Amino acid sequence: PRPDRDPVGGDVEADAGGTPITVETRERAIGPVTDSTPGEATVALSVPDDIEPGTYTLDVDVTYSHTYSVLPSGSNNVNERTRTVYEDVEVEVTEDARFAIVDAGTDAQVGDSGTLEAEIENTGAEVAREADVTLESASAGLSFGDGEASDTARIAELEPGETATVSYDAAVAPDSPVREYAVTGTVQFRDPDGIQRTDDTLSVGVA
Repeated sequence: PRPDRDPVGGDVEADAGGTPITVETRERAIGPVTDSTPGEATVALSVPDDIEPGTYTLDVDVTYSHTYSVLPSGSNNVNERTRTVYEDVEVEVTEDARFAIVDAGTDAQVGDSGTLEAEIENTGAEVAREADVTLESASAGLSFGDGEASDTARIAELEPGETATVSYDAAVAPDSPVREYAVTGTVQFRDPDGIQRTDDTLSVGVA
């Protein structure tokens, strides 16, 4: 909304109501707003992983103050008026690419190095491009490359339902027990619109 007089400032407050969405920033200042320079406010939202794709409505209250008179004429004394405008804002939730590690293993023996391979599946509904798959070991017994805790490999493109295998140099430390090692994963990728997104929910046991 744009006030009908010179504004002083404003605040935006959003409420997700009965939707599964959580508003992380309840109130944000938007500063001075005029007809020629409308203001903006960024509202952070938290969307659960199991939310159904679709359109959800947020209740947004915009409160602003503006000058409506100057008394007396030519003086610096002003009167201000505060208004609140209530708006509905629609938020569209899409089913982006999501990933899972469906299989992983290494041929590295205790005290030696080898290759760790992980099969990654796009379990979402959209293609993922330039997908950088970072795996990180939770144990010092399993390392990547030159003793690093993590390493990254790229998948150029992964369609929904498709899988791809990524390979990493890995090593198992001397005197480490023969067991499964916990590995977590993060995928940074671009959606069909070229927007970079992140899925950090991957995990697997590697033996």
